[in-house]
Amino acid sequence: MLPLNPAHLPKLMAEAQQLLAKGRLSEAEGRYRAILAVAPDHAAARLQLGRLLAARKPPEQPTAGKPPKPVAHPRIGRAAPVEVKALLADYNAGRMPAAEKRAAALLRAAPDSALVADVLGSARMALGQPEAALDAFRRATELEPGWSDGHLHLAQALVRLNRPAEALEPASRAAMLTPKPARALCLLALAHVRLGRPAQGLAALKAATAAEPANADAQFQLGVLHSDLRHLTEAEAAFRAAEAAGNHSALLQMRLGQVLVQQGDEAGAAVCYDKGLTAEPDHALLISRKALLLQNRGAFTEAEALFRRAIALSPATGEFYRLLSASLKMAEDDPLLAEMQRRFDDPATPDADRMQFGFALAKAMEDLKRHDRVFTYLRPANQLMRKAHPYDIATRRAEVDAILRAFSDFAPITVSGRSDAAPVFVTGMPRSGTTLVEQIIASHSRMTGGGEIGIAAREAQKVVVDARGNWRPWASLAPDEIAGMGHRYVDQIRRRFPEAVQVTDKSIQTHAWMGLIAQALPQARFVVVRRDPRDTALSIYRNVFAEGTHLYAYDLHDLGRYFRMFDELIDFWRGKMPGGFHEVQYEDLVANPEDESRRLIAACGLDWEDACLNFHENTRRVQTLSLFQVRQPIYRSSTHAWERHRDDLKELLDALEAPDA
Repeated sequence: MLPLNPAHLPKLMAEAQQLLAKGRLSEAEGRYRAILAVAPDHAAARLQLGRLLAARKPPEQPTAGKPPKPVAHPRIGRAAPVEVKALLADYNAGRMPAAEKRAAALLRAAPDSALVADVLGSARMALGQPEAALDAFRRATELEPGWSDGHLHLAQALVRLNRPAEALEPASRAAMLTPKPARALCLLALAHVRLGRPAQGLAALKAATAAEPANADAQFQLGVLHSDLRHLTEAEAAFRAAEAAGNHSALLQMRLGQVLVQQGDEAGAAVCYDKGLTAEPDHALLISRKALLLQNRGAFTEAEALFRRAIALSPATGEFYRLLSASLKMAEDDPLLAEMQRRFDDPATPDADRMQFGFALAKAMEDLKRHDRVFTYLRPANQLMRKAHPYDIATRRAEVDAILRAFSDFAPITVSGRSDAAPVFVTGMPRSGTTLVEQIIASHSRMTGGGEIGIAAREAQKVVVDARGNWRPWASLAPDEIAGMGHRYVDQIRRRFPEAVQVTDKSIQTHAWMGLIAQALPQARFVVVRRDPRDTALSIYRNVFAEGTHLYAYDLHDLGRYFRMFDELIDFWRGKMPGGFHEVQYEDLVANPEDESRRLIAACGLDWEDACLNFHENTRRVQTLSLFQVRQPIYRSSTHAWERHRDDLKELLDALEAPDA
């Protein structure tokens, strides 16, 4: 689930104004609340929402008045029982056109029949007519306001029409009118999530599982939302509860396996994937996830076979081709090359798949040394990604400015009771060589490679940014808050890596919070990896990142701006904590690997071990976009690659030279 992007706010404001003008107040309210969930200080949205609420008439308040008495079944009114029986026979047999026609005629003859109105709405939903179904469902709820399922069906139609704000009230009523509210609460959660309110969605799902702990769907949906929010421990617990409640689907095993992978439990994930494939051997998406796990382990031959099987099962899914291309050098005679080209050119190919084919074809052109054709596919692929996930680089500028202000008076302080754990943080821009550097360190006998853990930056942000989104200055942070942050980090690391002596943490965003993290974990070491920004940016632009992350990556101008802000943060912390981190220049490392690796290991406070020079023999799982390269000895072919694409990279080069443009 992607959070609402600030770039969407002007569009949402325009939609809200249009809805307000049409008198669709509930929908307008939903737009305003979605805006304020992302930008609490958005003055126009706050003003308009206040006016809307002040002007709203009492009947629109869902909680106003005495709640109706629950009823188990809707009334049939004046409808003849024999006609109702014939209607239900059509509907239950799947004869939807006949059911819709019969229900419409019967409702005209018996306009007081809530059951007939509901069947009419349900038949129209089955026929793909949700807009037409709304009137029927509304009539059913007016005729039988105490019938839970009637409100539930109305809410389902509104969600299907992507009108989640309007779905909140009927979903809430449906939950209140039944002793088994899980279905309605799951729908309420979905509406909240679509409005950009994950916290309210989570509360609804927790209420659903509390009311019906054995409801497998509610537990599964709770796991999905926890997973999307990166609450990994909670997600695992919910998925296992769903399994215990009877969900044995391949989809559940895939989602549980992905959560286990993120927690470092590869063996557990492999068990889940195999269990899911036992239940559904031809589940193409699950096959691809098992292949990805093997790929990350360096088992490229086995992974390739599985990816090709997934492609055979679902040849229109572009993602499978792109994932395969990450560890495959495409040959001229590979039939996949022509297939990708055909699907990329086909106007009927959905944008999401064309984007994936574009990235895969760009990689193939690099493999075949057709460098002049790389951007033929790479540029439209990135444009399609940006179209799907709009991004405003100004949001990053605002975040960096907030960090610089918050820590403007930063200076080391005395903090008692801090953890003595000594993780090694490896940070830098994506595609700058951080994985290579981590692999060298993790090859030491004392170290366990943690990969992109992400905990430290999240814990730092919790301390600095309060619940209302206000940034707290360094001077206002209490010593016990700083110490507590370090202990929370260590507790989570120990749960994830219980046998580890020391861990490496290759989390990209660590660089923004180095001073605070160093104060919370005084024994920690920091390594910042630098690489020619032109090569790094080209590598970023060639790749697809995890959904919702690195959204600046799909526009060359934004990439240049982001790089300058990265440099700004590194320079800031270099001034605030002199000697507080070791810098590795990627080009120096590949040119002189032994000397640079020895300096690196010494900077981590470790004694030299020859295994660190043979890092490519380390069999630990590596989650990186450089899956194949990190399993090879150091090579120099990736340096100066940008020069082959100098003309295509003009926007990037201009932005690097003029960061404020």
